[in-house]
Amino acid sequence: MAGLITLAVAKGHLRITDTDHDVDVQLKLDQAEAAILDYLKPARTGEVRPEWPWTTATLPAPVQAAMLVLLRYLYDAERGDEPSATDPDTVWRVISNLVIRYRDQAIA
Repeated sequence: MAGLITLAVAKGHLRITDTDHDVDVQLKLDQAEAAILDYLKPARTGEVRPEWPWTTATLPAPVQAAMLVLLRYLYDAERGDEPSATDPDTVWRVISNLVIRYRDQAIA
């Protein structure tokens, strides 16, 4: 399920105004969306919940924010010139805190 965040929103988040990097931004956006949706899957079944047929209009703001945080990390990590590119633990802590209400907790 990709396409939950538009390229225009992603580029705005990254403060990109030209079209030179559109292919790269779209690739990283697709990767970020997939990773967050995978992170949200119920641990015991590995299936996406039926109540998740989100669209760009219905995507919960915290989930969108998590996708954009990961997009920023992926975009910066490739360049290696931003502080966020060197600290994946902090990135995932932020993501976890954003989407905790949408994530099934593992059964011990």
